[in-house]
Amino acid sequence: MTFNKNRAGDLIRQGHLIQAVLLDNEGMLIDAAGERYEPEKLSSIYFSVKSLAADLERELNITEVLEFAFRMPAQRMRLNIRHVPTEGQDLILICLLPIPLSHMPTLRELLMP
Repeated sequence: MTFNKNRAGDLIRQGHLIQAVLLDNEGMLIDAAGERYEPEKLSSIYFSVKSLAADLERELNITEVLEFAFRMPAQRMRLNIRHVPTEGQDLILICLLPIPLSHMPTLRELLMP
């Protein structure tokens, strides 16, 4: 899968997305759109969330935590971190979304086969 940077740019201009960062399963930056934060800063958050997902899976005996969402009302945004299983290499998509959310970008809008 590849990052649809053109569509991400459209969503940013339309106010439906603040920023999107695509990482490989090791947390290495593949591509990004938007400029609120440095992409490396957002990618570093992935490691904390990955550890939290492992704790949840172990402590609650659940499998495949695929998504985390954090709402930050004071900043009027939501941070969404999603693990995207694909054939070959799994991906991590981190999105900053505006609050209120008028349109939730789908994986199909931001990732192309």
